[in-house]
Amino acid sequence: MVFASVLAMGFQVLVAQLALATGEDLASLTRRHLPTPLAKAAWLAGEAAILATALAELVGGGIALKLLLGLPCPSRWCRSPGWRAAAR
Repeated sequence: MVFASVLAMGFQVLVAQLALATGEDLASLTRRHLPTPLAKAAWLAGEAAILATALAELVGGGIALKLLLGLPCPSRWCRSPGWRAAAR
């Protein structure tokens, strides 16, 4: 978890340096310099990463509420082994 956070911060620093050096964002440079199918694949990979991050935050928040406040989880996600382990 810590390694992923450090890796993400390093990537953000590199993208910021690229933007400062070129005056353009990563998306427009990717679209201009890569073939269209590869640029679309990069876009889809980015969107999948955004969804995965949002889902991890949602589930983590639910587990935190359960641990801190003892609130029940009303959805099917609560039946997962990770949720049951956090509920103990």
